[in-house]
Amino acid sequence: MVTGAGNGIGRGVAIRLAAEGARVAGRVAMRRLGEPRDIAGTVMFFATPDSAYVTGHVIPVDGGLIMNATGRAYLTPEERGK
Repeated sequence: MVTGAGNGIGRGVAIRLAAEGARVAGRVAMRRLGEPRDIAGTVMFFATPDSAYVTGHVIPVDGGLIMNATGRAYLTPEERGK
């Protein structure tokens, strides 16, 4: 599926972006790119008084990308067995 082509960015650009997204998603432990709903809970927390005592922290909401220091694609057990 090519996304974005109907939004005026052009089919060629949409195809390249889709390929890049698939490449990055392979490096994420959750095996997919993040969506707005994935960050929404963290944003909501920081928008409430519950976060008043939190200072100077970085909270990665990256689906596990930061855990993958090698930069190589994650393989499922099935993929490793091939």
